[in-house]
Amino acid sequence: MKRNSSLVRTLENLERHHHCCLIFQSREEQFAAVIPFLRLGVARGEKCIWLVNERARLAVTEAVGQEGTDLAAALGSGGLEVLSPEAARLRPPGGRPSPILAPLEAALKAALAAGFSGLRTTVEVADLCPKKVGAEWLSPHESRLGAFLKRNPCLTMCQYHRRHFPAEVLLRVIRTHPFVIHRGMLWQNFYYVPPGEFLRPDRAAREVDRLLSNIRKRGRVEAALCRVRDELEARVRQRTEQLARANQALRAEIAEHSRALAALQASEQRYQHLFDSVNDIIFTADLHGNVTSLSRAVERTLGYSPGQLLGPGVRALFPPEAIARLFQMLRAKLGGLECTTYELPMAAQDGRQVILELSTRLLFQEGKPVGVIGVGRDVTERKRTEEVLRESRAALERTSEQLRALAGSLLAAQEEERRHLSRELHDDLNQKLAMLAIEAEALEQELPPSEDGVRLRLGRLRRGVNALSDDVRRVAYQLHPSLLDHLGLAVALRSYCREFSQHHGLKVKFLLRRPVQGAPQEVSLCLYRVTQEALRNVAKHSKSARATVVLSGSPRGLHLSITDYGVGFDPEAVENRGGLGLVSMEERVRLVGGDFLIRSSPHGGTRLDVRIPVTSEVA
Repeated sequence: MKRNSSLVRTLENLERHHHCCLIFQSREEQFAAVIPFLRLGVARGEKCIWLVNERARLAVTEAVGQEGTDLAAALGSGGLEVLSPEAARLRPPGGRPSPILAPLEAALKAALAAGFSGLRTTVEVADLCPKKVGAEWLSPHESRLGAFLKRNPCLTMCQYHRRHFPAEVLLRVIRTHPFVIHRGMLWQNFYYVPPGEFLRPDRAAREVDRLLSNIRKRGRVEAALCRVRDELEARVRQRTEQLARANQALRAEIAEHSRALAALQASEQRYQHLFDSVNDIIFTADLHGNVTSLSRAVERTLGYSPGQLLGPGVRALFPPEAIARLFQMLRAKLGGLECTTYELPMAAQDGRQVILELSTRLLFQEGKPVGVIGVGRDVTERKRTEEVLRESRAALERTSEQLRALAGSLLAAQEEERRHLSRELHDDLNQKLAMLAIEAEALEQELPPSEDGVRLRLGRLRRGVNALSDDVRRVAYQLHPSLLDHLGLAVALRSYCREFSQHHGLKVKFLLRRPVQGAPQEVSLCLYRVTQEALRNVAKHSKSARATVVLSGSPRGLHLSITDYGVGFDPEAVENRGGLGLVSMEERVRLVGGDFLIRSSPHGGTRLDVRIPVTSEVA
């Protein structure tokens, strides 16, 4: 929801004891006022309650929780509640509203006992009142509520949907609220009638007296404003004439002085403006290290005036090693180095250390070097930032290593759990299914010829058990292929490619070139899982009718490539979407020290290459 910053600022002026009404025409306008009203209450440590009808309560609670972590936390801790009038004991089910002050007093007492600083409530009055309630009930009710708020540390926003109330009711509502929220703004209501007057029998007469008094006061104020305006205009005219005469005299004096000093002043002003306006320190010094001039930037950087640092005194602000470095660079410059840039620490007037980056050139007079001119730039904050960045980068690298280690542990734990489940399915459940199939076949053979119907049903049962056994064996193999442990990577991959082709309608060709004997178990498992994930992606996304899996070995290690001939994709776009398939494959390969590369383009197919160095014999 878009926030109305102007309304939020004016809502901050509402304090305890205040009584305001919101007149709205849409749900968006209602939420734009109620949400910041509750947020301010939560921030000020007040107990906040929003009363809505039971039908809308869950939707309003969800909407409030999505408006920010502060409101969501308040909903969770009880600092903010969304209640129905029945739950708040403000209205018995199906009946007329009960007196509201007693439940409010109880809620206020509970809030103060719980440690809240006060009570803040808001209610859509249409949910609180009977459908045909009129001004004869609402006006005294709102007036008594206003009197209650003045005596207690609480404030209330009464919500009125304009379409739900007739104009005569809303007129009374405006007169009983000192503050009115309408069209995104909070206004102080000068039509407000205090509770003590509103409930009196002579209210109409007193209201006439107040209106006539306001008319007289407004007339007096307008007359006073006219007099003040006339006086100000006269003073402005008088002062303008005085300034014009003074300006004319001043211009004549300036013109006289300008004609005498124009050339000299123009030259000095240009130099001085350039010298003093730059943020960096500009200085000149003789060949003995004595400062001969300084720009005013030294005051902003070091806290010293230029006069304090002229002569040899500036050297006292440098540590001894910095002085040695200073003269070393001066000698290098005299030896033919055109420009030197270096960093020196320097003490500021307030005791802090400032790091200056100095860039200097020689000054010449009649062809001979007589000094140096240079620029000193404060790089203290930059150096501090660089140090913070180095520390942050180191911390980030440590965190990254920890996350990678955790990922490796999770993958290892996952594979161990898969291996355990595979053994359980194969050794326990599959054997029990086999025994069940044998028992069904034995029963089928023992039945007499007259029981053909039962024999047919037993046959279907036996075939179903055999099919279930095959499914369990396939699931166990997918969880952890036993061929990988007993016959090696090449046999396991060939078997998986053949099975994948049968079940997914994708023709997968497996090629083995120079196989590696005795590859480590974790490397074999990594390449097997990468092949599984890659072929699933091919079947799901590529729209290719065929794929090729190539496993080859070399003295440097193992190479696995998986190629499809489908629609392809943009690798950068997929990476930005954060898909887990490619990420998991790449992380598996990284954990065994390998390289992961994927090449693809739209309508150009996809090729995935994995290279893992291993120390094993190559056939």
